[in-house]
Amino acid sequence: MDDFKFIHCSDLHLDAPFAGISSSNDEIGKILRDAPYKSYFNMVAQAVEDKVDFVVIAGDIFNTADKSIRAQYNFYRGLKHLSDNDIPVFIAHGNHDPLNSWSTKMKIPENVIGFDADNVYSRQVIVKGKPVARVYGISYGTRDIKENLALKFKREDELPAIAVLHCNVGENTGHEPYAPATVDDIVNRGFDYWALGHVHSYKIIRKENPTIVYSGNIQAIKSSERGPKGYCLVDYSRQLGFNVEFKPIDMVRYESIRIDITSCKSIEEIPDEITGHIEDLIGKSDNRHLIFSLDIYGQTNLNTELRRRDFIQSISEDLRDQYASRDPIVWVDKINLSTNGEFDIESFRSEKSFVSDVISAYDAISSEDPEYLRLIRAELEALYKDWPGGAFLDPLSNEDIMKLSLIARNRTLEKIFTDA
Repeated sequence: MDDFKFIHCSDLHLDAPFAGISSSNDEIGKILRDAPYKSYFNMVAQAVEDKVDFVVIAGDIFNTADKSIRAQYNFYRGLKHLSDNDIPVFIAHGNHDPLNSWSTKMKIPENVIGFDADNVYSRQVIVKGKPVARVYGISYGTRDIKENLALKFKREDELPAIAVLHCNVGENTGHEPYAPATVDDIVNRGFDYWALGHVHSYKIIRKENPTIVYSGNIQAIKSSERGPKGYCLVDYSRQLGFNVEFKPIDMVRYESIRIDITSCKSIEEIPDEITGHIEDLIGKSDNRHLIFSLDIYGQTNLNTELRRRDFIQSISEDLRDQYASRDPIVWVDKINLSTNGEFDIESFRSEKSFVSDVISAYDAISSEDPEYLRLIRAELEALYKDWPGGAFLDPLSNEDIMKLSLIARNRTLEKIFTDA
């Protein structure tokens, strides 16, 4: 069996709307809307330059079933360029692009193989007239697939076996449990490489026997998807097996900065502290467009003043003005103020007083008791269940609830001591 090289990518989300920032700044809105397309064409260009033998796409080519003509046309352009360079493409559709939503009047190149939804199918990869691998895959027929599709995979021969699947492996991935499977389910199928999609972060679940990899999305589509995004360049050799190299190709990068202002003695010192952190981040952003959030925290006697003054709005406007002429773009998306006053929590916790009772009530939330967190989550979600915008919010995680609890505790104590 000969060596070969391929690209594993997923979650292109070509028509992602980027509704929030797009509506507040036209220039950044255009950059964001173009970013998934440019990232996709970056991947296509690299596939040709690196002379890969094939490409696998593990689902979610489009962001919605109602894909735009622009998204379809640009996807076709990329496929055509790969076809013109004799690079076959294998596609397993996911929950955002299930087969019951798949329709196009554009003629898909013959060397693009889309897997069906009724069963797992396979195709040999032929390089220089010889079969070098066999690619297996199955697509979603409809959006909500809760069946364990991994159990349908069966190896057919001794060629290196590559499985392409859009699924949720394990728990706590932060994504809906479509086609859920365990690591053992996948390991026991007897394949060599699992090219997975659905989770939007690059992750090697298992390095070998078999190699199990999430490539992540090629371009972040919301602020919680931080850090570099791209695809996996996979080299196979008989001696070494599969070597996976992550290749960033994103156009816009989301990041978050935490800034401790405990040492700041005046309000005037804070902007310089913030700017220093931003410049450090710019230096590490690989010359990408940069959108970031700030989390300002620390114990400070400035806390009451920060919360009484229009601090967040004014510092946001100042920072946007300061970086307005930067290219690539540098944009502060939001600022969270997580500071608290200079009071000794441990001392108050050990007392028998009203303040210690307040702290104990918030400590109960931080205990991570599943039933207590479930009740708190239900109370919080009830606040916005009838609000139209609630449909666009991610479900509250335990971490979210504990973070809100800490903010609420510090605000409560601040109010108690201020009023006193």
